[in-house]
Amino acid sequence: MVVKTDKTANNNSIKPFRGLPMTVTTIKIGAGVWTSLNNLKKPNESFNDVILGLLGERSKPVGNELIGGIKFYRKTAFVKLDNSSGVEYEYNDCKGEISSFVLDVRIKKVFYGKQVFNPSVFFGVDHEHKHFNSMYLGLYFGCIAHTLGKEFKVNINSLINPNFLDIVNWRKLYFDYSLSEDSFVRDIEQPLKDSVEEKISDEVRKSIKDSVSNSILGLIK
Repeated sequence: MVVKTDKTANNNSIKPFRGLPMTVTTIKIGAGVWTSLNNLKKPNESFNDVILGLLGERSKPVGNELIGGIKFYRKTAFVKLDNSSGVEYEYNDCKGEISSFVLDVRIKKVFYGKQVFNPSVFFGVDHEHKHFNSMYLGLYFGCIAHTLGKEFKVNINSLINPNFLDIVNWRKLYFDYSLSEDSFVRDIEQPLKDSVEEKISDEVRKSIKDSVSNSILGLIK
């Protein structure tokens, strides 16, 4: 144990030295950030503990690899399809993370005619099963293309529907703009793979058949 002498005390008096004192820095944050940090705090936990925890989650070793654990804020966007329809969707705020982002696009609302629909009602399937409904899958990829154009100025002219389902076009686009490999695998490759490999059940088929989307396109007879 390293000790240091307290020169203000008797010569025989020593105090243990427990390391350098923590440097305290004051930072100014907005009310919204303070509220978010406060909501993350556990009982008896300081703001410093919360911030250190968030920083620690950005990268964690798994086995022999180091994987990214970046947490993104969610943003909302709207795409107008024609004069009577459009979709509102969410995605990760990925600006500044061109090499490591994942979009995680999720359609939240479908506007059709004079009504607003929950995607599960409009398409007959939820987000996790979007690959069973070709209209849902096409609009999902359309939202991705719109987001890449908006966030990274990507030219999406070569991805006009129905080429949204062509994985070769997406692979070239991601290479040309040096976009995140994680995004290609999770946002593009996996849904397309699911659409080929997963078998649709009778229950899901009936749900899509009874959906609004099927009444529009006649996806399932």
